[in-house]
Amino acid sequence: MKAYLRAGAILVALISTLGIAAAQQSPGTSREPATMGGKPELQLTTQQKSQVYKLIMSERSQPAPAGVSLRIGAKVPGTVQLNDVPESIHSEIPGVRQYKYIVVQNQVALIDPQTTEVIEIIRQ
Repeated sequence: MKAYLRAGAILVALISTLGIAAAQQSPGTSREPATMGGKPELQLTTQQKSQVYKLIMSERSQPAPAGVSLRIGAKVPGTVQLNDVPESIHSEIPGVRQYKYIVVQNQVALIDPQTTEVIEIIRQ
């Protein structure tokens, strides 16, 4: 009798483990867009990055102060003014509408305004 109970407990544990493993997917197997913080990750082509860079640099916006960390995922300090992406870019690349930007040392950083995290860095 004990052997049957033990075998039953092992079977239940095995089935539970398989269910958990099936629910978890390894990175890159999802058919959903890649996300950062639950939002779709911005996927720009080289040509789109070039367009964004040229249009933003032509805006002559105030550069961010020195010392702002430019790396993907870094938070921009609350003291840094975030700029709206120009309307001319929205019509060409609608995916950037939800973001803000800053310019640091001739680099354009696209920022998620809700988290103030750098989501894209565009260099020329």
